[in-house]
Amino acid sequence: MEKKQIKKVLYNIFIKYQGLLILLLIIDQVTKALALNFLKEPVYIFGISWLQLRLQINSGIAFSFLKDAPQWISALVSVVATLALEAYVIIKKPKSKIYNSILLVLIAGALGNGIDRWLAVFGKYTGYTGVVDFIYPTFFANFNFADICVTLSCIALFIYFIFAKDDNEPSNKDFKKAKKELEKNDATNVDKIETVGENNEQ
Repeated sequence: MEKKQIKKVLYNIFIKYQGLLILLLIIDQVTKALALNFLKEPVYIFGISWLQLRLQINSGIAFSFLKDAPQWISALVSVVATLALEAYVIIKKPKSKIYNSILLVLIAGALGNGIDRWLAVFGKYTGYTGVVDFIYPTFFANFNFADICVTLSCIALFIYFIFAKDDNEPSNKDFKKAKKELEKNDATNVDKIETVGENNEQ
């Protein structure tokens, strides 16, 4: 398989069919499940005193925001944010692979914590009471893998829009439309050339 074909396959798997989102979501949910089942006592990471694995259930959104609000409100916020981002990716089809990747990381983070919040809404049956956090730098708030995805993707989006985005950057939809128009014009020109050739022969 040629390099170009390999790149196309990887693009289709991770970007076009959103495999990156699925992979990050699996990592988030697996790490949370491991924390819930095995993290009974705080564990120091690599023996560092200020970096721990400490289980904490957060009923809020980011850094305990809306922690006193009903669970269904924070769950609804997560769903609306996730659906809005996903709709944008599907409808707009951004052409930039970097931009697409950043958005998928952001969606994965929002969806990862959104799942926890909806499980908490039905906590009577699921046993969940909030978002599972387990990474704890003692000088900062407790967080999880989904929070890392959200934070890094937001930083990446800021950098992208300030330093990397082309103001006239077309979407995939615009690109495909332009390509069809070009092919249509080429076909028309070919027909004209053939017609002229036939007339000359006559």
